[in-house]
Amino acid sequence: MESWPRKLLLKKISEYAKGYLIGLFMGDGYSYHRKVDRHYVVEFYLDSIRNKSIIKFTAYLLNILGLNCFRMKDKRYNVIRLKVNSKTLYFFIKKGIERLSKAKDLSTFTRGYRQGVVSGFFDAEGCIQKSYASVSQVNKGKLFLIRRICESLGMRGLTIRFRENYKSDKKIGIMHIPLKFIYILSNSLKIAEKSSAVSS
Repeated sequence: MESWPRKLLLKKISEYAKGYLIGLFMGDGYSYHRKVDRHYVVEFYLDSIRNKSIIKFTAYLLNILGLNCFRMKDKRYNVIRLKVNSKTLYFFIKKGIERLSKAKDLSTFTRGYRQGVVSGFFDAEGCIQKSYASVSQVNKGKLFLIRRICESLGMRGLTIRFRENYKSDKKIGIMHIPLKFIYILSNSLKIAEKSSAVSS
């Protein structure tokens, strides 16, 4: 039994934090509904070595919402699974992604929310090179949606290229983001850590 009603979910965390959870889920999340025992499960799969700060921040947001977050380690792949049994979170993320996907005008979402979505997705799928940042994704729909959100934030010159993927038969799409737009992603933990490492 969850300790808070569904309506409170929208009041306990900021617009940015709400977007961040949805963006992170789009990149590294998985959810399912077990009809047998009526369980709704949401999981985030994160690298236990490279994503320590992301794991900590995500768990912090989930704890603010009063959710029990279980950490499960898969030593074979250095992965931490953050698992939450929550019908509320399940539908919050599901409907959030649906609303973004169907929206004709993304400016109807707050700027903080859109920044959160992009930052969360970048923390899940992004990397920073010397002259550009990039995100990778096999799901074309998600990648083109993230590009739309980026463009609604004022980013331009975003290119998407597809190449063979050794992990599956589906090609992987890579979107390049010019570094001059990196300030828009400043709330990304990966970018913050990279910036502090360079300046130190």
